[in-house]
Amino acid sequence: MPASPFDPLSLLWREAEATMQAGDFRAAHAKLSQALRDFPPRGELLYLRAVCAIELGDYRPALADLDAAQALIEPFADIHFRRGVALHLLDDPQGALASFEQALRLDAEHLPSLRAAGQMLAQQPRHAAEAIAKLDRLLSLSPEAEAFNNRAVAQRDLGRLAESLADTERALALVPDLAEAWWNRGSALHDLGRLHEAITAFRRAAELQPQQPGAQQQVCFISRVICQWTILHQDDADLLWRLQQPGPLKVSTFGLVAVAAIPAETLADVAKRAAPLLLGPLLQHPPLVAPGTWRPRERLRIGYLSADFYNHATVRLLAGVLERHDRDRFVVHCYSYGNIRDEGTARVAAISDVFHHLAEQTDEAIAAQILADEVDILVDLKGPTQHMRPQITARRPAPVIVNWLGYPGTFGHPRLADYLIGDAVVTPLEHAHFYSESLALMPQSYQPNDRMRSIGEQPSRREVGLPETGFVFGSFNQTYKIDPATFAVWMRLLHAVPGSVLWQLESHPDAAANLRGEVTAAGIDPQRIVFAPKLEQGPHLGRLQLVDLVLDTFPCNGHTTTSDALWAGVPVITRIGETFASRVAASILHGIGLDELITNDEAVYFARALELARTPSALLALRERIERNRLGSPLFDTLAFTRDLEKIYARIWEQQRSGVREAIVIEDDAPRPATID
Repeated sequence: MPASPFDPLSLLWREAEATMQAGDFRAAHAKLSQALRDFPPRGELLYLRAVCAIELGDYRPALADLDAAQALIEPFADIHFRRGVALHLLDDPQGALASFEQALRLDAEHLPSLRAAGQMLAQQPRHAAEAIAKLDRLLSLSPEAEAFNNRAVAQRDLGRLAESLADTERALALVPDLAEAWWNRGSALHDLGRLHEAITAFRRAAELQPQQPGAQQQVCFISRVICQWTILHQDDADLLWRLQQPGPLKVSTFGLVAVAAIPAETLADVAKRAAPLLLGPLLQHPPLVAPGTWRPRERLRIGYLSADFYNHATVRLLAGVLERHDRDRFVVHCYSYGNIRDEGTARVAAISDVFHHLAEQTDEAIAAQILADEVDILVDLKGPTQHMRPQITARRPAPVIVNWLGYPGTFGHPRLADYLIGDAVVTPLEHAHFYSESLALMPQSYQPNDRMRSIGEQPSRREVGLPETGFVFGSFNQTYKIDPATFAVWMRLLHAVPGSVLWQLESHPDAAANLRGEVTAAGIDPQRIVFAPKLEQGPHLGRLQLVDLVLDTFPCNGHTTTSDALWAGVPVITRIGETFASRVAASILHGIGLDELITNDEAVYFARALELARTPSALLALRERIERNRLGSPLFDTLAFTRDLEKIYARIWEQQRSGVREAIVIEDDAPRPATID
């Protein structure tokens, strides 16, 4: 401090501090700037101005002031803490953590740095153990609800669910209305399989956040998972109201695609408003690849990015395409950030030109790897689904990014993807306004299929728990896709077809109990719903042959489950809507030439299914037609699909080089064996 409290510098200094304490950081910044102009530089003044700049969102000037201050005064913990805050807000997590660590080297008990480091590390699953160490130290000095809550997140990432649950209890004992703790409590209970309790926890979080839809979305989603529909209509209405409130939204769009109350326009709007919160400061960063700077090359480098390169539906669909890519024209890189490795991983690794195991890498490091590999077109196979990492693509490590296959809808922001690969059924050009991406339409279905998938031996009805006689309606979609209105149609079908059964994929025990209750409430013997356990792909395809007719779900159709049924020779009846997710089965059926199984409302869906169930000859003719046409249809012509996909990549690259961005439509000009009607 200046020697006299009455000299001009001291007066400005004290006025600035008082103004800061009053919360007027702009005025304080102006006073400190005046002092630094009128008097020799002082480290303390530079530090205070940096604090003001951080509060005002001017992070880079704040860093400059902090660096200048460190050259003039003895280092102290808070100066490094503030530097860490600025770096964190500039999306430099590694730099931020290094600054917090430096603060802790100067003062091992510096609570703000322990708090900040623990919170940051808890948000990164690969650093969960480090987060717990920091938070343990913080909690030994200052038991705080937020610290217990952050430790709960890290414990869950390490699979310590009981410990995570206990930490949420400790947090809520200190602050009963801490919405984030109720959220994390719901998450831990969900992972423990205690879904009824999870709904209660998320419902409390939703009550504490009346304007935000995230927790209410979890209530609706988990209620669907366990088929608890008692007040689902009311919960859906509450969710829709929250989604329609103005402002940014913290919500997962994937959890919304099965809610019939949410129209396509709202889904598109939600994706657009959710993306900025998802991307944060990255939106202000320049792309790693500047548009127009990429050099042409003889072979295009295609990068496929996913956490699902294992025995997952994505691999079962995509593997045949990866094998058949024209290596004279394309180089294939696969970037895996998933933790699961199995025979599916080994297969993809073997058929890729380069396979990258990157699960332990940061988003920044993965983006840097893609940039170093000079990928031309990066295909995001994941999107906003479980284990998503959108901040990889948001860094723009390739000139062109494509949204394909993993998520049935738009990413909501042009920073995340330039194109969406669809087709004329699932994403017709007249729906282009639902998408932030430009549409690139395949000539047939957008869904790839591997025609080398083996079908296991067909078991007997008795072996799988089906009655010896009677019509078998099948539904092998996950339970969250079952809408109460659609299930009511299924019950009408059981009433109308004596002796028939519904064969449903087994999910959570609570779902089975609730569905049996719904069957009973419909006046039907609950023994007429039979639950099928999950099986490996081959045996599952084998047992599918016992189904007479697959009943699709609405508004979220079967995706892989639909093509699985057709590959096994079983007809699927679907209902088409306006959203991407409600048009997928129609796209798949169109790809095998079964447009007559596509219906556009509930009444026609019921009537068509009933007609087939009551007319064995018509159903048999349909099955024979599927069998005759299966290998000759576009849906299962993996080589032709790959060549059409490569045409899309080539057209995308032509547009990239010419600076044009418009919809791409690939015409079907490949010769195919004639299908038989």
